[in-house]
Amino acid sequence: MGLFVELVDDSLSGDKNKIREISVELDNKIYPIYAIGIEDLIVDRLNVCVHWKSESDCELVKILIEGFKKEIDVSYLIRKAKENLIEDKLNEILEGLEIEDKL
Repeated sequence: MGLFVELVDDSLSGDKNKIREISVELDNKIYPIYAIGIEDLIVDRLNVCVHWKSESDCELVKILIEGFKKEIDVSYLIRKAKENLIEDKLNEILEGLEIEDKL
């Protein structure tokens, strides 16, 4: 199917209300997949970008923000970035994106 899956611990660091159900078809059957909210995924990748100095994760953050800019809960994303002490990197990435309708 070309999917990458990360199995998580029994606790979720993000907001359970932001979990989305995605339907995937395999062998003519529909299966639900539950995905964390895009904001929590961005925060997770930003943490790796900042603390592990992973440039590939920094690039992934840019791709996620550009691809989901109309769906992102900006106030939640900023609050989570502040809580995780990664707000400066988030702001740096946002400035470099040159998105006309900024988040």
